[in-house]
Amino acid sequence: MSKIKGVDNPTKNQLQALKEAKAHWLPIAKKSKNYDADNFYVQVWVDGDGKLLDAVWIACGDSEGYDIILAENPTRDKKMLRTLNLKDFPKDDTKHPRQCECCGKGMTEGFLIWDDTRACSQDCFNQILYDADVYCYTEWYLEDEVNPHEGDATYDSNGNEYYIAKYLPKARSGEAPKEVL
Repeated sequence: MSKIKGVDNPTKNQLQALKEAKAHWLPIAKKSKNYDADNFYVQVWVDGDGKLLDAVWIACGDSEGYDIILAENPTRDKKMLRTLNLKDFPKDDTKHPRQCECCGKGMTEGFLIWDDTRACSQDCFNQILYDADVYCYTEWYLEDEVNPHEGDATYDSNGNEYYIAKYLPKARSGEAPKEVL
């Protein structure tokens, strides 16, 4: 088993989800020009019980030699929350003016998303955005998406823009395409 990032102590179910994801992605990865048997890693998302929700193959060694398991934060279960009398508030606890929309914990500080959604931690913040389909992780491949012969730019690690010679005057004047779609 490879090294794992994401969760500290993966459960048996989480490890099973990782195994299932690897079995699914291996035949697909082997067909790719980016496949490297020594650097085959996947990232999985699992629910609170360790059930596989989603998985991606991490191409080109971007995982730094780790499989990644991301466990979904336990979302608050309305059946588990109770409305209690304030006079019964525990004396050794802290009163919080807000509640995390993801895990339900009380909070005095945290992330405000949109106008009314609150998250107590970076993990809850990420989970809320992921659940809302606001973001996902992806990879772009130069040969698949950039055509320098049509004026597309290529970038170096410092952010410098490169064009083939015939597009340089247009690029310098601001007329060349600036985005890679």
